[in-house]
Amino acid sequence: MTLSIIIINYNLAKEIENCLNSLLLVLDSLKDFRYEIIIVDNNSPDKKLPETEKIFKQDNIKFYYLDENVGFGKGCNYGFAKANGKYLCFLNPDPIIREDIFSPIID
Repeated sequence: MTLSIIIINYNLAKEIENCLNSLLLVLDSLKDFRYEIIIVDNNSPDKKLPETEKIFKQDNIKFYYLDENVGFGKGCNYGFAKANGKYLCFLNPDPIIREDIFSPIID
């Protein structure tokens, strides 16, 4: 089973870097835990997310760039359409994850 974590971005590339660093520390410590992270950029005017994408080049982290700001809900729906996981977790771009909050979702 796979968990899909969907994050919608709008001008928060630095916050997403911090969030991804914390997510990867927790997720990579879990044995036999499959996940994907989907980041949907809602046409951020600052155009900084591609720099973040270069830092986090992994097969299980996908970045998608929308041509217009479709709002949070439609951005989530876009991420959902790209997700392959049986379970979904929608996160804002700014949390710092300090412990395993994902195993209970699966359990």
